Amino acid sequence: IDQRSDGVNGLVMHTLIAIARTDYKEAKSLLTKLLENYHATNSMNELTTSCQVAIPAFHCDELREAALPILRELIASEKKGGNHIEANFKQFPLVREVDEYELCKSKEKP
Repeated sequence: IDQRSDGVNGLVMHTLIAIARTDYKEAKSLLTKLLENYHATNSMNELTTSCQVAIPAFHCDELREAALPILRELIASEKKGGNHIEANFKQFPLVREVDEYELCKSKEKP
């Protein structure tokens, strides 16, 4: 068993627990660690495992910004053809949600 994968699984579990406890400060810190782990390894398995917590975190107002970089990485890798996604990729609800959020956020900036 790859120790790095175990580490990511543990981080995901601890993040889910932090979210359940509404410990958003801890959850943000753990989401940042998950992103750092992915950048260190470029492992698609680590990225998809991290998304198991990034997706519910994105739907929590307090954690949306912390989850967004992980989801951006997934979307970017999928757009490159990383996981056999079809040409109608934009039809996936999560992609639409992230795009809409980023569009609204960009309109708020001066």
